[in-house]
Amino acid sequence: DEHKRTQNELRKKRVKEEREATCTACGNEPLGPDNELLLCDNLYCHTIAWHQMCLDPPVREVPDGNWYCPFCTDMAAANNAAPV
Repeated sequence: DEHKRTQNELRKKRVKEEREATCTACGNEPLGPDNELLLCDNLYCHTIAWHQMCLDPPVREVPDGNWYCPFCTDMAAANNAAPV
């Protein structure tokens, strides 16, 4: 099925992007256990990674479950829908 193929291709591309990710805000790689890179769970996200302390407000603990970056959260709110 075409939808599953597209999703699998997006996931493969995303795994590569995550390995190479730097923080959207500061451009640095992971900075340590108290300031890890959070990876947006939206497969269509273009910003992907944010340090915990580069977010406003900062995220003190790595969240359990899905996490969506500020851009995806704002876009979903504007469209009155959950992030993909």
